[in-house]
Amino acid sequence: MATSFKKKSSRGRVLQIPGTRPSIHNNQLLVSTGIPSLDSVIGGGIAVGTVLLVEEDIYGSYARQLLKYFLAEGIVSGHSLFLASAELEPSAILKDLPYPMNEEDDSEPGLSTPGRQEESMKIAWRYQQLPKVQSSLACSNFSHYFDLTRVMKEPRVHRLPITTFDATSEWSEGIQNPLYEKLISSLKQTICQGGYSTTHKQQQQKSILRLALHGLGSQLWGEACSATDFTTGLPRFLYCLRAQLRSSFAVCMVTMPTHVFQVSDIKGLFACGAF
Repeated sequence: MATSFKKKSSRGRVLQIPGTRPSIHNNQLLVSTGIPSLDSVIGGGIAVGTVLLVEEDIYGSYARQLLKYFLAEGIVSGHSLFLASAELEPSAILKDLPYPMNEEDDSEPGLSTPGRQEESMKIAWRYQQLPKVQSSLACSNFSHYFDLTRVMKEPRVHRLPITTFDATSEWSEGIQNPLYEKLISSLKQTICQGGYSTTHKQQQQKSILRLALHGLGSQLWGEACSATDFTTGLPRFLYCLRAQLRSSFAVCMVTMPTHVFQVSDIKGLFACGAF
């Protein structure tokens, strides 16, 4: 007996965007932090549409390096970038991104010579007939490894759309800190103009926007010393940021110098983030 029942194969289909993969827990789209071991700790990666808050050490060196991994992973994955900083100029951070491992160096094309090819398999000559198999380290398109002793070349970094926000040049005197309002306005403009909003109808999403906010909440961001301005300014910005990302193909990493905050404020700030 014939039946007209047909299984809907498109149900639950996950978007195929370079540098992303679905979560094995809830099928949510994930991006890599740039550190594979950290990805495994936080559930496979950072969920698209969420904020990852990173507590800085007293010197900020480890958190700054983590931010560079996050940005470098975005470059290798073909994602657009948005970088905001007050302590360092955004251009200085972009010039110091680590170099991806297991990639050919364009500046040294003559390394692969016939003599070296013959010598490479001199001991195990019979394995030359076997097909070459790439390791998961080299062929993975989700998470990559980077060499801290080398920096990524500038032409490759600027091959993708990058928006920067220098907080030192945007700061102005006033009763309330205007930087957060300017920053959220710049973020909204980048998301809308870049086509990363889920509210806009489009044919197919092809990329992810990575947002990196460095040292947010420090005095270099014009943060007021009074407790009243602090408790209403920074947490309000983080809630606005979460609301904006919830309806966009974007992911954000924020580093914060919590050692300059009051202990009672730290828990409230981290409640504004996803982790």
